[in-house]
Amino acid sequence: MKLQAALASLALIGFTSITLGANDDQGPRTGYFETDITPLEFMGAERAASLSDVIAPDEKLKWKIYVPKTYTPSKPVGLIVYVTHSNSWGGSTKAYNDVLDEKNIIWAGVISAGNKKPLNERLMRLLLTPTFIARDYVLDPDRIYVGGNSGGAHVASVLATSKPQLFKGGLFVGGALFWKDREPAAIDLVRQNRYVFISGSRNPDLREVQTTAVAYVEAGVEHTEFFLMPNVARKAPTATYIEKAIEYLDNTSGSTEDE
Repeated sequence: MKLQAALASLALIGFTSITLGANDDQGPRTGYFETDITPLEFMGAERAASLSDVIAPDEKLKWKIYVPKTYTPSKPVGLIVYVTHSNSWGGSTKAYNDVLDEKNIIWAGVISAGNKKPLNERLMRLLLTPTFIARDYVLDPDRIYVGGNSGGAHVASVLATSKPQLFKGGLFVGGALFWKDREPAAIDLVRQNRYVFISGSRNPDLREVQTTAVAYVEAGVEHTEFFLMPNVARKAPTATYIEKAIEYLDNTSGSTEDE
């Protein structure tokens, strides 16, 4: 019931790809930075109160964000909303910066959404992120993706298939969940979107990740890719794998063209 309530709450939040403002007189901020805001400050009293059973109006929503240095409103930017097993790590590293610049994509790591948080709160923090980012940046609605690692990948996979109209793809690192006999209501949209699974060859959950990727394909989700990192257990992907993942999600890799 908590999961369904959290997902249903997205209808109250809405989403826009129109830029609404800037962080300062110099324009939207670029590069790496941390930021936070409360639902009350972000949404106003009435809408924040409507979500109070999931997250308190005065609770901090926190992110670690990287915005391409070349960002310009005239070129809508992509977005990866990312959640990890940790309350403090945003999933991005400095090694990804050049790739994010080249691919024109924002990385928004959701903070305070680790494994110890209730599932519905973790989902809500991710769901709110695109709307928050769209306050200051013009987003490409066809390039909004959700991802995560380990326990965060479980959350991301639930959200990717529950809200495929918002998240046009998923990046699942070291973990993932399949819907089994609870087929997503919008399964046709899920089948149109793109999904990347990444796991280290020494990851104890390797079989789970591989099995889930195969299950996606067998369920008719043709745009599914799996990348195996050799001699790695639970280490974060290198920039090379992040680049490959983004290219697949964007459908720009020469080896992954649609049939």
